[in-house]
Amino acid sequence: MKKGILILLVGLLWCNVVYALPKCKGEDYSKWSNCFGTYTSDKGWKYTGEFGNDPGKRHGKGTFIKKTAEQELKYVGHFKDDAFQDYGTLILNLINQNMKIEFKGFWEKPFMRGKETTFFDDGTKSIIVGKFKSLKNISGKMTYISPDGERYYGSVKNSKFHGLGTHYYKDGSKYRGEFKNNKRHGKGTFTWANGKKDKGIWENDKLILKAELNAQITNNLPDVWHKINNKKIEFEKIENNLMTISVVGGPFSDQNLLDFINNLNTKIPAIKSAALTSLVKSNDVDPSSWSFTIKIHLVNK
Repeated sequence: MKKGILILLVGLLWCNVVYALPKCKGEDYSKWSNCFGTYTSDKGWKYTGEFGNDPGKRHGKGTFIKKTAEQELKYVGHFKDDAFQDYGTLILNLINQNMKIEFKGFWEKPFMRGKETTFFDDGTKSIIVGKFKSLKNISGKMTYISPDGERYYGSVKNSKFHGLGTHYYKDGSKYRGEFKNNKRHGKGTFTWANGKKDKGIWENDKLILKAELNAQITNNLPDVWHKINNKKIEFEKIENNLMTISVVGGPFSDQNLLDFINNLNTKIPAIKSAALTSLVKSNDVDPSSWSFTIKIHLVNK
């Protein structure tokens, strides 16, 4: 039995010797191939690891280090065709921002497809899971978990919550809906820690139109507008009791518009008054370009 184990160990050692790359020769790394070496460039980066068939190209396992006055970067993992590829760990220390970022996951040029990215900021720890082009430009689907219990699951753009998502806040409340530049913006529902819900249209983190009023307004649109797929309705809050409705994408007749304004003034108790402020028919052939804006005064709460 002992003899068998000894033979197995010798065999493993022999395999390592056979397949270990030789040390690179010479000082010109651009000529190195199928070898293991260390090179420090005049641009401030250092590489220690394997080189493949193509001379001068990092290929295989290695360590890449680059230091500047603003940051220190270290990558340990696999390389392919002179770039990070497959599984690896990247540690980025942003000196001026007192922040350390650690990325563990798979690399696919030009994306980082992470299993886990950990941010260390003044001793705290946050985790991001997603697929993104760079650590400063995360776009697509993402999971964010902070050390204090805050979580986000959904779409991001340029490293900000953007699109559909769900945000769980550390006080126990949550918001599910549309985001824009890290803020609640668009249709969504905010659930307070006590279970109370605010549902409607949001703008810059503020609820500007509750779902009930939104439904009443859209339900009073003429039937012909409900059949237009590219019709777009935008709500904008100007002041506490003053807002505008912009509708883009007709077609509509003058009578349709008059009926709609009349319905707003007579059928919705929350509306004090509604009046047309602009009407544009820039192209009679293409009704999708038609638009109008109505200013609405809401009843004081």
